[in-house]
Amino acid sequence: MDTPLVYLIFGSPGSGRREILNDLLEFGLENGDRAVVLESSRELESGSEWSASQKVSTFSYEWKDDSLILPEIDASDSDLFLLADGLTDPADFIEFFFNWISESEYELARIFTVVDCQLVARTSKAIVWYDCCIHFSDVVLLNRRDGLSNKVVNDFIDRYRKQYYPCFFEMVKKGRVKNPSLILDPSPRRIARLFDDPEPIDDDDEKEDFSDDELTPGDPSKDPFLKRVASGRRERVLPDMGQLLGNR
Repeated sequence: MDTPLVYLIFGSPGSGRREILNDLLEFGLENGDRAVVLESSRELESGSEWSASQKVSTFSYEWKDDSLILPEIDASDSDLFLLADGLTDPADFIEFFFNWISESEYELARIFTVVDCQLVARTSKAIVWYDCCIHFSDVVLLNRRDGLSNKVVNDFIDRYRKQYYPCFFEMVKKGRVKNPSLILDPSPRRIARLFDDPEPIDDDDEKEDFSDDELTPGDPSKDPFLKRVASGRRERVLPDMGQLLGNR
């Protein structure tokens, strides 16, 4: 049996992640494929249904004391789609996720970020929050663009392209992507090397200079968004998404 895959989806509350994931599951899964969706208990949408319900089993998890409390899931033959808690610091979430997947039966497929473009246009602090998510992402889905000029969206994309981010950017229209199967392709496109296998060091080989944190795979303490200073807090402090949304 093939190793089940896990997809992680970042995004702020109200960014449209659930609608987009619904589309991916309905049109991106092959016939006979099944999936498990995990959602934060505080972001569950009452009364909503999955259009691909015959393919999908849904569960909720708790985020408490900077850790995930996951339900018991017997889904070794199903891929897992984990919706990160949108109010949680994404650096905390990715660090827990890294430790969890290292000991799990799953293999990382891709990490998505769904961007609320209207929120980004309202406050530059949201861009700082999304910087962390996109650092780890293979695919960036630009949603909620109604009423915004092309320049606003293009400037946001250029922010990352100028830094040679390899992730794939796609516009979302009415909750849909052009090619769900392409989005779900597990080929990595992220700039972060956190999930790369550590590279063996041969004493007989010429030593390589790994002074750049981006070149150190598999080590959370070296990742620029996960590094901590002596006090224990992160070197890069992210804005609180709950406060950003409260300023609407």
